[in-house]
Amino acid sequence: MKEKFDVKVEVCEEETDNSLKFLHADTARPLLKNPDRGLRMESYITLGDPLESYPTNSEDPYKKLEGFFEKYELESPTVLQAYVYLSNYRRKKLDTLAFEQMKKYFELCRENKVRILLRFAYGTESVKDAPYSWVAKHLKQIGLWFEAEKDLINDTIYALQAGIVGYWGEGHSYRSFRPWHIGKAFDDLCEITPEHLFVQVRYIDLAKKVSENHQKRLAMHHDYIIGDLKHEWGYVLPETEEDYYLDYFSKTTNDGELPWGRAYMNDNPELEPLNDMPAEKLIPEMARYHLSTLSLEHSYREDEGKNRPYTLERWRDYYMTTQDLKRLKLPYNPNLYKNKDGSRAQVSAFEYLQMHLGYNLVLSNARKTEEGFSFTISNFGMAAPNNFSFLSLKVGEDLFEVADFDKTALQPGKSIRISFYYENKADFDKPVYVKLSSLKNGNVCVRFANDTDFEDGYQKVFY
Repeated sequence: MKEKFDVKVEVCEEETDNSLKFLHADTARPLLKNPDRGLRMESYITLGDPLESYPTNSEDPYKKLEGFFEKYELESPTVLQAYVYLSNYRRKKLDTLAFEQMKKYFELCRENKVRILLRFAYGTESVKDAPYSWVAKHLKQIGLWFEAEKDLINDTIYALQAGIVGYWGEGHSYRSFRPWHIGKAFDDLCEITPEHLFVQVRYIDLAKKVSENHQKRLAMHHDYIIGDLKHEWGYVLPETEEDYYLDYFSKTTNDGELPWGRAYMNDNPELEPLNDMPAEKLIPEMARYHLSTLSLEHSYREDEGKNRPYTLERWRDYYMTTQDLKRLKLPYNPNLYKNKDGSRAQVSAFEYLQMHLGYNLVLSNARKTEEGFSFTISNFGMAAPNNFSFLSLKVGEDLFEVADFDKTALQPGKSIRISFYYENKADFDKPVYVKLSSLKNGNVCVRFANDTDFEDGYQKVFY
């Protein structure tokens, strides 16, 4: 691959035109398979002997995982939040068995083209957590395993969460752990995390415990989305720093979830149930924090409880027009609100999230002359493609790296123009493809929302 060639990248204000075909509401299903975005699954594995799913739950974790692939076949999620419990090793080193079990789990995800939002944890209501001295040893072991399994890790991990501490790795209710070690444990996790990945933290006060040299590694996960920006269980930004953090989180990979559909406000059954929260209040909160994924396990089809149907399930029958989205100042791809024949499409709030969580990238404004070609990339999603740093072009059989590509420039509603100048006039007749991947020569690639050929990560721009 040529490291740098006559390629120019610039931010632009051009609207999409009809120079390239688009995917529409009735042809957009391929976008559900885009990596590192969308509605996600959630499952567990407890390493060691006994091998369990959730601690004290004797289900086979591999069968449970395969069950989620089947359960959500229609929704086609490409991200799994995986809780890896180290409870059986709270006072001993991880052994060969633990790493074999973890590798099998990761390989099963790779085989099913599912990426992992990874959280290590120890404690639950029924099992104890570990002291920092053992956490530090385990993270060193895991770091060495990440290096040894680099290809597997690059193919599978979407982001890490700064779990480890307290119940379910949420940073509270710890017993063996000590609060003054939280920052050190999170620093250790940042140290072993591959440099192209973010580490998400549950609360801003926990994030501030991380040392200065790791602060730029941090993203957020917002695990109590109820439409209340000040609820203490949510991700509350300090008023004096709000603008700074909103700008910062527009450049990171963030995740969120609703409370359980069967839950009540503050987990108090005397307060209101949380099974029917309004889309017009919650979705703007998701867009505010630039969420890339949202849990399907919470408030969707989690069980047959008395509060069902739950919020996300109800949103399947709640429709939002483009006028609604404009009023709420939500980004959207206008092509996904009409069908291929030009007729208006009805799009539910649930379907909006399926297509607009994370990035939604469109190629347009394609121009070709004897001197070269240009086209634009526009983003209609809630977040920039923050996990994708490497943009390349294929002209005929020649590959070119777009060296000046800045993923953070593709904020919601923004566009960039790519201009390429030929080395010789024979290049005019060659087909042109574009590829946006997480790593150079990586296997994790974006599918643009265009109705053009897409193969091996390359999308055709010109024939």
